[in-house]
Amino acid sequence: MKISILAEGATEKAFEKALSDFIYLCLGPDASRPSIKIRPQGGAIPTGDKLHRLVQQWLAAGADYVIVLTDIHGTEFTSADDAKQKILTWVNHHPKVRAHVALRDFEAWLIPYWDDLCKIAGKKAPKPAGPPEKVNHAKPPAHRIRALFTQGNRNYTKPVTARAILSKHGLERAVEACPELKALTDTILYFVARDSPSSSS
Repeated sequence: MKISILAEGATEKAFEKALSDFIYLCLGPDASRPSIKIRPQGGAIPTGDKLHRLVQQWLAAGADYVIVLTDIHGTEFTSADDAKQKILTWVNHHPKVRAHVALRDFEAWLIPYWDDLCKIAGKKAPKPAGPPEKVNHAKPPAHRIRALFTQGNRNYTKPVTARAILSKHGLERAVEACPELKALTDTILYFVARDSPSSSS
């Protein structure tokens, strides 16, 4: 099975291996394992007819399923539900397409690793209060992590830091703390279960 995830940029691409490893862990060694590829869109997810054409393109290129993953911060979407509804409408509710959201931005999924971020940044700071995906929209997780590194006089390169954290610690902590991320992993596991030989026997 091939799953293409349309995402905004390079930071999400850094998340690819950790996501694949987490799915493999959930499925177990004897299960059929999907190929999961994150397809960065160079900034923002296309909208309207452009997104519809892009999704059709990836399905025609051999993807069994397509997941559209978007941030909320800095977009036209007002909420996670608004983003999902609009995306599904744009793709005509195609049965092989799902929409998911990173609230408020992808870095929300790094907040559960705050102590590890502090070590890399060389600066101790209080962890942002509340659920990671609900961290203040006026100062979203990406800004908070960048500020942490600035205070520690360290360079913050989003894809490099994300890959370093997730390759060492895996995705489990983030899935437990972030319902939208768990919904994404649940969708992938659902696709695998639906297409497994045992489900059709």
